[in-house]
Amino acid sequence: MKKLSADVCAVTHAGRVRRENEDNYSLNGRMTTTDLRKGSAYVQHMTEPFHLSVCDGMGGESYGELASGIAVETIAAHASRIYDSGEDFSFAVSNCLDDANTRICRKITEKGKRMGTTLAAIYAVKGSIICVNIGDTRIYHYSKGVLDQISFDHTHAQTIVDAGQVSQDNMSRIPDAKRLTRHLGVFPEESNLSPNISVINDVDNGDIIMLCSDGLHGSMNISLAEEILSSESNLLTACDRLPDAALAAGSSDNVTVVLVKNAGGIGA
Repeated sequence: MKKLSADVCAVTHAGRVRRENEDNYSLNGRMTTTDLRKGSAYVQHMTEPFHLSVCDGMGGESYGELASGIAVETIAAHASRIYDSGEDFSFAVSNCLDDANTRICRKITEKGKRMGTTLAAIYAVKGSIICVNIGDTRIYHYSKGVLDQISFDHTHAQTIVDAGQVSQDNMSRIPDAKRLTRHLGVFPEESNLSPNISVINDVDNGDIIMLCSDGLHGSMNISLAEEILSSESNLLTACDRLPDAALAAGSSDNVTVVLVKNAGGIGA
């Protein structure tokens, strides 16, 4: 079985409204909390095992940035355990998120301020891509001209849609639609984490995995992202165009996108 060999590009933008950027991301241990400067695009080639994450913090006054930073750092610290976990990867992922949540809750107690973060992460290991998310930071798989959402939104609107009360096409009309139903930064008596975990086994040469904060997918029709990925062969250019499109569409949030383009293929 071939190992996944991929070109990776990432960029985060504070946007046109907010002064602070509460998003953080990591590229296989390189993080915006350490050596990656926000506002710059980064391109890197990776061969599995590797991991990537995007975390969208909330809390204001830099507290959201603190929470998302704790999350990406904890994901990096636990990565090797997840690589080595074999079929028990769900348990290893849950331990990682429990640790991140505990660390954020300690900061809440220390600072006396509520803070939290959403999370999307992928782990390329042993011929598969493990996808993990909590909240509304998303993971997509682009293949053969089609962009499919792999992650699951933990929002009030998605809960109403799942209950069959409103169609997916009308979910934006739901009051308080974007309110999160799950995120990191919750105490045990408030809620459980229950991440969404799925596995991609078939990734063709040229396929793209996209991780993005809701500053991207929440402001633009996702078909525009599909069009950009279809028309732009240069990964860096595509990575730059996506946040620009979101901002042009009126995004008032921080915008972060990570693109992973398969350059080797998973398969025999």
